[in-house]
Amino acid sequence: MTLIRWSSAGDDSVATTSDAPAVSYGSYEQRYQVEEFIGEGGMGRVFLGRDSVLQRHVAIKYSREDAQTDATQGQFWYEAVNSGRLDHPCIPPVHDVGVDSRGRAFYVMRLIRGTSLRDVLARPDDPDALGLTRLLNVFVQVCGAVQFAHEAEILHLDIKPDNIMVGTYGEVYLVDWGLSKPLEQSTPGTTVQGTPSYMAPEQAEASSTLTPATDVFALGIILYELTTGIRPFRSDSVEGLLKKIRKAPFDRGAAWEGSPAALRELITECLQKRPEQRPASAAAVAAQVQEFLDGRQEKARQLKDAELSLDKSHDQLADHARLLEEEKQLEKTLAAIDVDEEAGSAEKRELWECQDALHACRRDAAVAMEKALRFLLQAQKDAPHDLRVRRALADVYWSRFQHAEANNDAFQLLYLETQLRQLNLVEIDNLLLGVGTLTLRCTPEPENVILQRLEEEDRVLKPGERIDLPGNNIDNYSLPMGRYQVTLSHPNFRTIVAPIAIGRCQNVEQNWRFRSEDEIDEQFVQIPPGPFIMGGDDRTFASAPRSIPQVDEFAIARFPVTWIEYREFLQSIADRSREAAKSRLPQVSTKDPDSWNVNADGRVDWKNSGNPKEQQWPIFMVTHQDAIDYCAWKSARDGRSYRLPTDEEWEKAARGVDGRTFPWGDQFDASFCKNSKSTPNKAQPEAVGQYPADCSPYGVRDMAGGIREWCDAWFNEKDNQKLVRGGSWNFSSIGSHCAYRVGCVPYEAYVFIGFRLVHDFE
Repeated sequence: MTLIRWSSAGDDSVATTSDAPAVSYGSYEQRYQVEEFIGEGGMGRVFLGRDSVLQRHVAIKYSREDAQTDATQGQFWYEAVNSGRLDHPCIPPVHDVGVDSRGRAFYVMRLIRGTSLRDVLARPDDPDALGLTRLLNVFVQVCGAVQFAHEAEILHLDIKPDNIMVGTYGEVYLVDWGLSKPLEQSTPGTTVQGTPSYMAPEQAEASSTLTPATDVFALGIILYELTTGIRPFRSDSVEGLLKKIRKAPFDRGAAWEGSPAALRELITECLQKRPEQRPASAAAVAAQVQEFLDGRQEKARQLKDAELSLDKSHDQLADHARLLEEEKQLEKTLAAIDVDEEAGSAEKRELWECQDALHACRRDAAVAMEKALRFLLQAQKDAPHDLRVRRALADVYWSRFQHAEANNDAFQLLYLETQLRQLNLVEIDNLLLGVGTLTLRCTPEPENVILQRLEEEDRVLKPGERIDLPGNNIDNYSLPMGRYQVTLSHPNFRTIVAPIAIGRCQNVEQNWRFRSEDEIDEQFVQIPPGPFIMGGDDRTFASAPRSIPQVDEFAIARFPVTWIEYREFLQSIADRSREAAKSRLPQVSTKDPDSWNVNADGRVDWKNSGNPKEQQWPIFMVTHQDAIDYCAWKSARDGRSYRLPTDEEWEKAARGVDGRTFPWGDQFDASFCKNSKSTPNKAQPEAVGQYPADCSPYGVRDMAGGIREWCDAWFNEKDNQKLVRGGSWNFSSIGSHCAYRVGCVPYEAYVFIGFRLVHDFE
């Protein structure tokens, strides 16, 4: 170890070591060479100096030459002594003290390489400027220095950003202890000492009693400035500023309101006018700020974790979207594979592989969605208020909500609506409100327009309170989502009564045309053109997949063809050939195969044909070809082209546009239509029109019960099955669903199948 020994001779001193020549450090002026001016304070001026013995730069503070009174000299030495005895990392250490040849007192301190907190705050837009978190860390260290001084019974009394230095390597120093006083000092106040913008009220009043709470007030001012960017007390004059500080009503403007609530609460405590109402110590202030910082750091960590979870969820959602596209392609491939049921394994291998691939694709898509949701929920847990997380979660919930709504899943809708509302997103609130618009144009323009919301009453959707809209066309009329009935009237045409469905936030546009009674025919109902919700009913048999097809305008018979009407057709055949007519007679009952007959006079009749009720029974026991032939006969007789309805036409006429389950609404009751349970007696046919509830939104009757109906479409062409729609007198509620579909062989006659007609408009 090398030891340094100090010796002196006259004015010179020599430093020697055991293994080095002696070094002369001479007088104070010889040891410390002043290089340049740094700055000045109340008690003196500071210069950059060089210690020639220790070979380092130092800061040298000299007492002011223009203030060489005993009091000022005493205060200067007091500052030097206080700085020297406060051995704290955030208080610059004093290396030496003395008096130079000009009689100026001085002391030598560590040279701080950095900048003042004032300069840091003066350049908030500088890329190198400190953020709030680092500024608060600086503040906590300053509080530590103040607390150390207070425990040493010393008050600083001039704490301000100018006296807080931030070193190049992150060091923090509280400097300029020129106004510091011992804690026990209590002398009559005569003048105000300190920096007005950072004084406590008692300091501004030149109080004789100053306490640690005085420095705490200054810390509160600095904390206010760090968090808001402005000072809490401002005035155009010093006197005005001191007046404000004495009253202590600090600024609570927009900058204050935008600062963190936890810090606002602490600042408010620090800036209390009465010292005893302020925090108990600088350490208490530091503890609360550190608690805030710890929370911010934890939030930063949580935000980072949330971003990671969010990225993972995006990856899973991308996989989900890709798998959905793959699923669509596999469904198309599967639909194109044509293999007989009786085919062997070799022929079915492609079918099975495609089915397995589709199953795996759907499984993987479901797993990807569940993983995405799990990641998003974790992200929400880490960052519950992050807008990106809430919107991503809303996208997933909204997708599920739409699926549940399309499938009328009330439980899922309630659950998902709750989840969506808890995200507090305005755009989601608007989607849930679901207001849409209606644009309805009719040619010629209507003279009266009545709009009524459809509301369920005794399980039947019925029009509620009417809204009389101005005549003419409707443009972008705002309507809450829901089911409506619109009535358009014109004195020269048949009134149009039709349903309107306003989907969630949907803009519905319709273009209709009035038709005269002659164009429509009194036995028919006009179905305006437009889209409707078809299929999607998994509670019945062979429902089509949910779709929204566009259907052109057509007219459909209000009731199925009746016995009395069908007799006219048979009679026209009998008038040409009695034998031909006999071959076309419906075989109503196996017990009475001759219930229909052609008598010797060539008249077509049936037993009890005089019974008015039986005359209005829907015709049955007719083949698909019989129905086609009836259309041709009636077309020739009336000069109008009749046909059987298509699949889409029949379902739209039955359920309207809103996807309801039954013609009257969504609830079933056996008494609403003719079915096997509608009467306590043995099931048998009844006259058409006996069940008022079995009425579609357009006014078409008996589509849920009475008789099933042949349609102009294949159910399964490969198996030679024509499409049959509707319920019947001898069948259960399953057949009453508007989406119910079944196939029957067209050349066979069935006791439960009849038909009704449609015609087009030119």
